[in-house]
Amino acid sequence: MGQLAGALTTLVNGGEVALGGAAVTATGVGALPGLAAEVTAATMILGAATHAVAGVYNMAAGKLAGGARPSAGPTNGDYRGRLNESLRSQGKPELPSEWDAHHRIPQEYRNHPDFKGFDFDAPENLRGVSSYRNGFDVHQEITREWGQFNDSNPFATRAQIEQFADSIDAKYGYTYWP
Repeated sequence: MGQLAGALTTLVNGGEVALGGAAVTATGVGALPGLAAEVTAATMILGAATHAVAGVYNMAAGKLAGGARPSAGPTNGDYRGRLNESLRSQGKPELPSEWDAHHRIPQEYRNHPDFKGFDFDAPENLRGVSSYRNGFDVHQEITREWGQFNDSNPFATRAQIEQFADSIDAKYGYTYWP
């Protein structure tokens, strides 16, 4: 998957890639309008599908990533474990190791008075997002947008924060782990 994404990116940016002994060259994004976004989306979908198939196989085999067997349950504070437990209980593949468990409502709001009693680590507040470890860092993009929101809204209410979380889900939801 990483090699495919790298080859597509190289072509979109005007580079040359060897395929089966033949060199393929593209002149760059300017000569291929819109291709960069399409390649990015296709790469993300292909990556998610590849991980989903692997996850289903591992679930059927009763294994977790790395060959480990499922445990009795996650420990307190193990939000990734809680997310994976929730995914398994729904018959979905668990989050691959190169994906991140992202807090939909960021942890920096743990001390916000409007979120008193809110379970930040609940699976409902977590999203599986692609990270730098698999070459397409959606997590960083979401974090960057939250930083801009916080800078522009230092005294945001819970309603404003949840509304922004909804907009992030609408924008990036198609990239989330199942």
